[in-house]
Amino acid sequence: MSAKRLKTRKQIVGSFLLLMAVFSSEAQSTYLYFQNNTDLNLNVSATQFGPHAMDPGEWESNTTSIQPWQLSEEVLRTNRESGVHNGTDFFFDATISHGTDTIVLQLKLTGNFIGSDMWHSAKGGGFDHPWRGDGSFYEQDLTFAGRAMTLKYQSALSGLYDDVTYVLHDKEPYPLDASDLTQPNILNLLSYNIYCLTPPIAFTDQDERCRHIVDVCANYDAVLIQEAFDNDSRVNELIPNMSTVFPHYTAILDTANALEDGGIMIFSRWPILTEAQYYFDACEGADCLANKGVMYAKIDKLGSPYHLFATHTQAFTSTAEVLSRMAQLREIRSFVQSRGIPANEPIIIGGDLNVDMHVNNMSEYDSLLSILTIQEPTYLGHSNTFDPAINYYASGAAEYLDYICAVPNTAFSVSTTNEPLIERSIEDVMWGHFDLSDHFAIHGRLVYTPAATVSEEDREIFRAYPNPTDGLLRFSESVDELSLITMDGKLVLQRSNVSEIEFNDVAAGFYLVRYRLKGGTGVLKVQKN
Repeated sequence: MSAKRLKTRKQIVGSFLLLMAVFSSEAQSTYLYFQNNTDLNLNVSATQFGPHAMDPGEWESNTTSIQPWQLSEEVLRTNRESGVHNGTDFFFDATISHGTDTIVLQLKLTGNFIGSDMWHSAKGGGFDHPWRGDGSFYEQDLTFAGRAMTLKYQSALSGLYDDVTYVLHDKEPYPLDASDLTQPNILNLLSYNIYCLTPPIAFTDQDERCRHIVDVCANYDAVLIQEAFDNDSRVNELIPNMSTVFPHYTAILDTANALEDGGIMIFSRWPILTEAQYYFDACEGADCLANKGVMYAKIDKLGSPYHLFATHTQAFTSTAEVLSRMAQLREIRSFVQSRGIPANEPIIIGGDLNVDMHVNNMSEYDSLLSILTIQEPTYLGHSNTFDPAINYYASGAAEYLDYICAVPNTAFSVSTTNEPLIERSIEDVMWGHFDLSDHFAIHGRLVYTPAATVSEEDREIFRAYPNPTDGLLRFSESVDELSLITMDGKLVLQRSNVSEIEFNDVAAGFYLVRYRLKGGTGVLKVQKN
């Protein structure tokens, strides 16, 4: 056989295989997809009805449950060619349920001489939509599982036929108590790495996402932003929209000595009394191309000062990168100390610290707490702040990287919680991507209360000895919690349920011992020889 005839034969075979692929069962099908923008576990059941039951393979539904925050999942497939008779209607219902609440996602096929026409619809408690045959967006506000939600759907061409995507969207999955805004001792902070890289590094819907960040910021006192790198998106979308809720905001962290700015800003509902910037000396690899560092803002909430430090540290996990990150943490500590903040005023450090607490690589999570002398928060909600399993933009391994933490002081006790927030948008321009960033936002709620005092009777009984001490300090009874603090407010060590402490390695001088005993707190002054 000649080479020319062989080539022609291969082309014919290739064309035949391509034609077979085009007219395969998958190519002839319409798929119904469902995305869960809620924290609910949902059940799925599907039925087909009409003049006769279609055969297996002509339609199918293999999904019986949908996990919280699950990305688009196929819940039904039907063949548009096989099993659909000319001039006859066939119907398909996929029922989504939680407890006694249900919504029904609907398809109708009308058979033609070749193929079929398709309509889609939805119904549920209090609504029953007409059949639709176009690619417009349709939505329905509803109460589902006792919450205000929206069901939104659209049909779009995919191959030979349209597929339909339905999304159940919780309007307010993480409601805040608006009365917190009237409490000067309660601070609700949001830290958000918004993944706004400068093109052509990435093209990830920066404008659309920056426009809608404000939609998830209701009732927060302040927002710590990282990765607001793209100048156009930041200036034209992020700042104009965020400033409608947060009229006070810092400059972008920036200087002229790097290719990219630092991407960090602080937006505040309350007046910003002071702001300052710090740029890291330590960096490794590509991170050196950006002016990473710390943005500081002192805000005044109803007469109470709060000192906010927003940061974004060295990325990735090689030994050199971890060591760079540890050096940056020490730089943060030095910058905080340099501000001369009174010992009785709250200090909060937050941002994308790039330290995965689950892995604790090279013990860096332990170092994070000790270097910054921060109080470990109580962790709530989702187990990671970066999770490709439920985020369209994220890739790689799931990690917990973002934090909002308080630095303890002697004047207040503070309760801190951190909760990752899986924030999505169903605006038309966000359809198909939904997530507002590759990271989840972090909600830090901090409640400050004046330190309760130990009763006079207990104070007279409680003693620390010897004082002065060479480094071993004993107590007349076991204390529930104890902090050793320098006279200028720096935390030296913390212990729980102890009757003695050793601090041989600290410098000679005077220190404060703040202790919790029988529900109250007290302070002793001790001298180290």
